[in-house]
Order: sequence, then structure tokens, then C-alpha cells
Amino acid sequence: MHFISSPIKVCIVVPMFNEERIARISTETIIQYTKALPPTATLLVVNDGSRDKTEDIIKTIAAQYQPKDFTVLSHATNRGYGAALKTGIRYAVDNKYDYVLFMDSDLTNHPKYLHVFYEKMIEGWDYIKASRYAKGGRVEGVPWLHRVISIVGNHIARHLYGLQ
Repeated sequence: MHFISSPIKVCIVVPMFNEERIARISTETIIQYTKALPPTATLLVVNDGSRDKTEDIIKTIAAQYQPKDFTVLSHATNRGYGAALKTGIRYAVDNKYDYVLFMDSDLTNHPKYLHVFYEKMIEGWDYIKASRYAKGGRVEGVPWLHRVISIVGNHIARHLYGLQ
């Protein structure tokens, strides 16, 4: 753990690729919950080379906000989820954020929990990881097939790596 003396700067990174169907509602939902955080929280959407209207949608929404509140970065071509995360991390490091928080654009992890993460940041935690499968966690809004695949995959990984 560490101590941060000034207001905590957190960059919320949301990668998107061909998400025109959900881009507006996802972005507006995340913004709704970031408003409850201190003004040092920034939403960063990384458009990963979308070929649909995702980029237009998120740039239209971003234009309504200051860059310190909502920023859009775009890859010219699809480079993959990991590359989008790296772009977000690079942005956060270059702009001296204290924390980077990743969210999926489908809101599988709902932004209503952002304040819980922020509270842990204030406490000075170096690393905070959410898990639906940890004690006290729960799975909400995930189709049953995805849930089964995830549970089986987690079970196999734990067995292979000797994790409990």
C-alpha cells in the first residue's frame, strides 16, 4: 500500500471494437457513475479500429465534455483487446494518473461499483482486482452459456496452476 497526498487521478479505460449497438448506452451509463467520483476521474474510450459507427458515436458524446473528463483515442486498424488496453495504460502513464481501471464496453462489470474501487484507491491499495468468483462476488447479467464457460474455464485453470 502507498499514500497519495493529492487528489487521486484515475483513468477508466474502455476498449471498443464495432460496438455501435451499445456504444451510446454503455458510454452514457459509465459517465453517469463517474460523475459521483471526484473530478480527477477520466473516462478514456479506446476505439480499436472499428469499421462501424462506434467512433462517430463516442466522439459525438465526448464532444460534450472536457478532455479531462472524457477522451477518445483510436487505432487506425483493429489491433486487438490487449493493444487497446496497452494504449490506455500508455495514456494513463503519460498523463500521470495514479490508477488505471479497465471496464468492458458491454458493462459485464457494472459501473455502479466504481465508487468501491475509488474507496480502495483512497486507502492506498496498489492493486485492486474485481472477481465475480471471489468470496462475496456475484454474476449479474451474463448469459448462462457464458457463465458456464467461465466457470469451467476458471476451474480448469485453477486445477492446472494449483490455485485454490
